[in-house]
Amino acid sequence: MRFIIQYQYQTKDKSRPFIELESLEISSLNGEFLAVPNLGDHVFMTRAGVFGVVESKLFSYYDDYCNINIILIESYQDYSTLTKHPQPA
Repeated sequence: MRFIIQYQYQTKDKSRPFIELESLEISSLNGEFLAVPNLGDHVFMTRAGVFGVVESKLFSYYDDYCNINIILIESYQDYSTLTKHPQPA
């Protein structure tokens, strides 16, 4: 099955997401594992330079694919406290 994962970003002072960060198309054959973040997971979008927490996910199923919309909400947590590795530049 094909999956299209769309990430959107929302600041804490807004009631809706306002930036579409990235859209990824992934195919899973024979039930292969897909790495999709869960609610509460911290996500760093390297291309956009955005760090956020997964606030919600919406799965929309169509005939030949599934669209997964993931909302990242602004996070003020220091990324370096979550990992031992240095923060990506």
